[in-house]
Amino acid sequence: MSLKGQVGLVADDNPRFWPNVIRHVTHKAAGDIPVAEVPYHIVVADSETTYIGAEPGGVVRRTIGAADDAYPNIAWSRFEDLDLHAGLMFLTAQLGKPYSYADDAIVGVDELLPFDFPRFVYGALINGSSWQCAALGDVYLLYAGQNLFQHRHPGDVTPAHYAPYWRSKGWL
Repeated sequence: MSLKGQVGLVADDNPRFWPNVIRHVTHKAAGDIPVAEVPYHIVVADSETTYIGAEPGGVVRRTIGAADDAYPNIAWSRFEDLDLHAGLMFLTAQLGKPYSYADDAIVGVDELLPFDFPRFVYGALINGSSWQCAALGDVYLLYAGQNLFQHRHPGDVTPAHYAPYWRSKGWL
C-alpha cells in the first residue's frame, strides 16, 4: 500500500516535556491505553518520503526517517479510497501557517472539564488560519473523504482521539 495520503500517529516513548503533558491531559480520549503509550502527535504523508505536520514552528514538511526526524516510530493508517487530490491540495496549502497554541489550550482544557465548551469557541479558534497537529489531520481526512469524529466539531480533537480507531483497525 502506498504511504502517500496516509495519516501517522506518533506514540513512541518520548521523554520530552511537551509530549508527556499532551499524554497526561488527553489520556482519557485514548481509551484503555496506558498513559505512556498515548499518542501525542499526528502527521500526514504527502509522498512516499515526506510528511506534513503542525508543530510549534508552524505547519512544515519533513523527510520520513531522516537523521533529524523526531518521530522515528510512526503508526501509519491504511485507509483505502482516500480522495488524495482534494486532501493533499488542502494539506499543502497549509504549509507555513503558524502553530495554534490557543487550539491546544482550548482542546486541552475541554478534555479536563466535566462539560464541553460551547461549539462557538471552537468555531472561533479552529478556523484554518493556524493549526495544531490533530486538527490539521482531522480536517485533512474530511477533505480526503473520511470522517472519523462525527460526534465532534471538525478539529476538536487531540492525537489521543485517534488511538481507539487505530487500535480497532490493528494499526497501533
